[in-house]
Amino acid sequence: GDYGVSTGSQTVTIPTSGSVVLTVATSDDSADESDGSVTVTITSGADYNVSASHGVATVAVSDDDDPPKPVNSTPTLSISDASGTEGDTITFTVTLSPSSNRYVWVNYYARPAYGAAQSANYTDFGAVYGTLTFNPGETSKTISVNLIDDSQSEGNETFVFSLYGEVQAKLADREAVGTIIDND
Repeated sequence: GDYGVSTGSQTVTIPTSGSVVLTVATSDDSADESDGSVTVTITSGADYNVSASHGVATVAVSDDDDPPKPVNSTPTLSISDASGTEGDTITFTVTLSPSSNRYVWVNYYARPAYGAAQSANYTDFGAVYGTLTFNPGETSKTISVNLIDDSQSEGNETFVFSLYGEVQAKLADREAVGTIIDND
């Protein structure tokens, strides 16, 4: 039935020459399916006998349809934590997985880690905000943040680097912690 072949018994008249060509028609469809086979069995009748070795014939049926193309699943964006010393830069890495055949955009910004014991202030790091664009096939981008050097011995401080407003992707990890290592 998968190949449009009629099943069940059918009568075939064999002429006095002793042979007949039996055609089994299949139907062409657009569904990708595994290859299969059709088996024809001849049974003995009232006026004839069928050879045990020639009473069954099997014909392979090959599917000619291409398998479906995989759907480009929605890739995910994530950002990793990073650290840097006062007066240097800190570099965050944003990863797209898997790669996409489309352009992917995501907005970003840095802010103090409100509520954290050692939260940095906006005076501890340069203002950072913008949009990242991943071209088709790209999987990684970096963003650097300038860290302001001061003369205060204050211990290590943290701030938050956030992703938002993603297009053509989902956010798997939307925030990273930036740690500013005190050099005083």
